Amino acid sequence: MRIDCIGGGSIGLLLASKLAAAGATIRVVTRSEEQASRIAGSGLTIREGGRHNHTEADSVSIASYSGGPGAGIPRPDWILLAVKQKDITDELIRSLSMWCGPGTSICCFQNGIGHVDKLRAAAVAAPVYAAVTTEGARRTELHAVDHTGSGKTWIGEPGGKVREPEQLRSLLSILVRAGFEAELSNSIDREIWNKLIINTVINPVTALLGVPNGRLLDSTDALALMRSLFQEASGVAEVLGIGIADDLWERLLAVCRATERNRSSMLQDMEAGRRTELEWLNGSLLRVAGRLGLDLPVHGAVYRLVRCRESWNECTAGTEGSSDDSPINDMV
Repeated sequence: MRIDCIGGGSIGLLLASKLAAAGATIRVVTRSEEQASRIAGSGLTIREGGRHNHTEADSVSIASYSGGPGAGIPRPDWILLAVKQKDITDELIRSLSMWCGPGTSICCFQNGIGHVDKLRAAAVAAPVYAAVTTEGARRTELHAVDHTGSGKTWIGEPGGKVREPEQLRSLLSILVRAGFEAELSNSIDREIWNKLIINTVINPVTALLGVPNGRLLDSTDALALMRSLFQEASGVAEVLGIGIADDLWERLLAVCRATERNRSSMLQDMEAGRRTELEWLNGSLLRVAGRLGLDLPVHGAVYRLVRCRESWNECTAGTEGSSDDSPINDMV
């Protein structure tokens, strides 16, 4: 099986490393030439269970997605899209169309909502599926990743039952062979919203407080804030008719415990002065709520606070700190 992993972040390197070791023909497609050169020279390294496993550079192909695959380059059976939502730009979508062949399918590993609809609206010439994963990973170098926690991965077709399950079963088979716990889901929208709610609660609170996930459980005030965020987000899912897990609050607390030392991706972006995924997490939730006529005052306040910190970071870096697509611009 030929698989292109587009995105050289934590999840992209985790997938590429383990799938290559399982025998798949892997091509890592990066945004920067620097990362492509590093992987081409050093191969891929993954640390898990106290061990370092190395994939030699000649066992994987490397490319930069801005240039396209070039003439005569085999197209993949699967593209695993492992960039953040904010990086699904028009340029990337055009590049995706160049990388796809007649038998290519795309599986999206983004957090949040809206990315599959965006790709379908752009008429990307391939079936588009969604994956929800609870695997933990942290990129330590341009070519290296730590597998910080085993989880589970669900893959399905947003909007309903999978039309061509055989396509997905071949991907699921190689994922399982690579050591992932993966299964087909005919209710992937539910899994997407389960994870969306968890992310819109944990990520912004850790980003604002500057603490790892486990510290949230030590504060009754933090827990009260999280509970309010959880109830508002769950209410949106209920109006949409999406039945979230009955024990989702307990799952959320379990995530905090299982990842007690982890610093959320939003906190890491904040500390590094990068733009966070706020717009694609809490922002998306607020936009959906707005279309439904729902008011989410706690999410609105948290959204504004994170945006303030982002704006200060952007102003310090000399970039623009405002956004015209804010879901709550009419509140100020």
